[in-house]
Amino acid sequence: MNIILLGATGTTGKLVLEQLTKKNIKPILVGRSKEKLTVLSSQYDSLPIHIADAQNFDDLAEVVNEGDLLISTVGPFNELGRIPVKVAIEKGAHYIDSNGEPTFITHVYDEYKDQLKNSQSLILTSSGFDYVPGQFLGAKLANDLDEKVSTVNIFYTNQQGRFANLTTGTISSLFGALTEKGVFYNDNKHYQHFLGAKSHTIKTDGKIVKGISVAGTEGYELPTLYPHLSNVNVYLGWFGKFGGMIAGFNKLQHKLLKSRTYLKFTKKLLSAIKVPQRTCPKITAKDEDPSLVIAQAYDKDGALIQEYNLKGHNMYYYTGEIMAWMASKIKAGEINEYGVIGAVRAFGIDELEKAHAEIDFYVEK
Repeated sequence: MNIILLGATGTTGKLVLEQLTKKNIKPILVGRSKEKLTVLSSQYDSLPIHIADAQNFDDLAEVVNEGDLLISTVGPFNELGRIPVKVAIEKGAHYIDSNGEPTFITHVYDEYKDQLKNSQSLILTSSGFDYVPGQFLGAKLANDLDEKVSTVNIFYTNQQGRFANLTTGTISSLFGALTEKGVFYNDNKHYQHFLGAKSHTIKTDGKIVKGISVAGTEGYELPTLYPHLSNVNVYLGWFGKFGGMIAGFNKLQHKLLKSRTYLKFTKKLLSAIKVPQRTCPKITAKDEDPSLVIAQAYDKDGALIQEYNLKGHNMYYYTGEIMAWMASKIKAGEINEYGVIGAVRAFGIDELEKAHAEIDFYVEK
């Protein structure tokens, strides 16, 4: 099996590469710039490189073969991610990515889930901090409490409850998500809505933090694993003291987005915004912005019955670690299920708990 790392010279690609090499995995580095790839390769004992544009199916297909693993870190995924996942599927390869965009999640599940039901390919979208820890923690909570749970809330924030230090890619993805619908799960059914349709409040480090709803993979995976769940809600609490303001803005935004003229104008406006490149190494440093993920279980009457916390270090550093761990499991053939699924179905709760403990992410009850 070859492991192919697409977008190796980008921020996330470098984080994944660092962790892969720590596991003695030597990927093929793929990107558009021969110069950048050559320099990067030389830093890791001359890893093989392949020049390809992520938007050129034939270029990418040359390096991907049946049984290989394609790791994609090229975003925005709704714009640049569709061809790489298509290449992996058509070539009979495995695939994982660092996507966090709801629209791309919908694309992967809706386009390929039925097609790959009986395949031997594993397709894992959103395999980093978006949204593996929420899947794992939510599944552990629902598994421990069984049918007493009706609603699971997942809340992503940092341990200080402050405005998160975000990369250029994350900010660009958030802008894109403002006018694109994702799939949510409430009242025992899936439906489409915009980012921030609801809000939720938690308390951390003595601060009240308000988060906005987002369509993560938890909404697909947890009801599949636990059919008795009526609601799965996922919230982003990255906005510190501005959380309430942003939640209020989103409520107004949803009313305005009902107008096709406003929607078209807003999409055009957001597409014209070029987010400045943020190169500060602190953004992805292991000790920067320690992470906190909260899973809350509610009964059918809306009463909170249990809360689990998952605490650890920087979310971007985590993404490199967890994706490298997944790559090592796939390479070893240690896969429970195949198809378009999430990390819990692919590897199991117990293995994920061990993986998190290895990187110093621990569950607190």
